[in-house]
Amino acid sequence: MKLIETTDILKNLQKDSELVKSEALVDFLTDMPNRKAFAEALTAA
Repeated sequence: MKLIETTDILKNLQKDSELVKSEALVDFLTDMPNRKAFAEALTAA
C-alpha cells in the first residue's frame, strides 16, 4: 500500500514540476516566451 501511495506522490510531483518549468518559460503578463525560453531554444538548436 505504501508503494502505491509513494508512486502517486511522485507522479504528482513530476506533474507539478513540469507545470512550474513551463510557467518559468512564459511571461505571465503577455503569455509569450521569455528570455529564458529563448536561451533554451538557442542551446537546443
